[in-house]
Amino acid sequence: MCFSSSASFVVAAGLLPLGVGAVRYAQDQQRNDLLPLALTPFFSRSSRPLRGWSGLASTPMAPTGWSTPQR
Repeated sequence: MCFSSSASFVVAAGLLPLGVGAVRYAQDQQRNDLLPLALTPFFSRSSRPLRGWSGLASTPMAPTGWSTPQR
C-alpha cells in the first residue's frame, strides 16, 4: 500500500507527459531499440491509480488485542 492515495494520483498524472516525451524522443531519434525503455513510464503509470483507489477503499483497523473492553 502506498503512504498516500493522493500521491499515487499525482505520480500517475506526472508519468503521462514523461512517457509521451520519452516515446517521442525515441521516435525522433529513430531509435526503435529504445522504445521498450521509453514505454516504461506507461507501465508504471497503469498501476498507480489502482494503488490510489485501493488506498481510498481500505479502512484502518486496530489489532484485535488493542480494542478497549466493553463494560
